[in-house]
Amino acid sequence: DFIPQLAAAALARVQGGKLDYVQLGQAAIDALNQRAIQIWLNDKEDAQQLAALGWDGALHPEQGADFIALVDSNLGYNKVDSVLERSISYEVAWPDGNDQPAQATLTVTYHHPVAVDDHE
Repeated sequence: DFIPQLAAAALARVQGGKLDYVQLGQAAIDALNQRAIQIWLNDKEDAQQLAALGWDGALHPEQGADFIALVDSNLGYNKVDSVLERSISYEVAWPDGNDQPAQATLTVTYHHPVAVDDHE
């Protein structure tokens, strides 16, 4: 598995003492500011501080605006992820008349293009 190997290598590097902690801290702050890393905490007071910094992952749609968010998170990255083909389709049907709401359909498709032999 990729994640345990990555974690072991990162821990070995930290324990080896050959790490620029200022550079590591700045990289972590940059990743948080770019929302590449997001944090959730159970403690409400701490969570409010994260929210104030924009590090809590919250989405803030404009008042009255149409809004949709799709999150695709592969926390256990593996070889399949690099070849997976993803497509997204978003369609809105507008009804006749103003008394009916629009109907929206979001379709997310994952396709694995690599053929595998049948194994029993």
